[in-house]
Amino acid sequence: MKPFSRLSFLTSVFFALLILVGGGMVTSTAQASIDVYEFDDPEKEAQFRTLASELRCPKCQNQNVNDSNAPLARDIKDRVYQLIEEGKSDQEIVDYMVERYGEFVTYRPRMSLGVALLWGAPAVLGLLVLVVLLLSRRSSSKQPATPVDQQRIQSMLDKYSDVLASDSSTSKQLNPDQSKSDPFNSNSSKSDPSQR
Repeated sequence: MKPFSRLSFLTSVFFALLILVGGGMVTSTAQASIDVYEFDDPEKEAQFRTLASELRCPKCQNQNVNDSNAPLARDIKDRVYQLIEEGKSDQEIVDYMVERYGEFVTYRPRMSLGVALLWGAPAVLGLLVLVVLLLSRRSSSKQPATPVDQQRIQSMLDKYSDVLASDSSTSKQLNPDQSKSDPFNSNSSKSDPSQR
């Protein structure tokens, strides 16, 4: 058994890569197939293009049937093509699709009670929360303090007023000459010109 030479190894790697790249090209062209619909009237073709861009694919995330590669989108396009060839109007085709797939198939759903609730419920709920907050705030501000609360507040004020009074007297005792050397005190700069 003869070992591989460097040239034969490179040749086999080249052919393997060629097969992989060629196979990838074939599958990518197969996936990018374009549906061709032939119309005998340019108005029907324009109608098809408009409807295909206005109808949403029920399987895809916010893609119209024209941009979708899903099999369901292809079925919808085929059915739209058939209905146009039968001479149906845009509204009749949209009605058929809504009946079959629901309101989700259109980007502009018709106004109904469900759609009105969907759009109006958050605003009504927000107003209701605002009213409840305002009423609860108004009722809480009208309640007077109970005698127990008033006694507790008075004891806290007495306690902390003694603490604040003792703190201010100790700070004056520790540094009584602070006003003379304070550069921000306007009286000290007038009386002592050497500190300028």
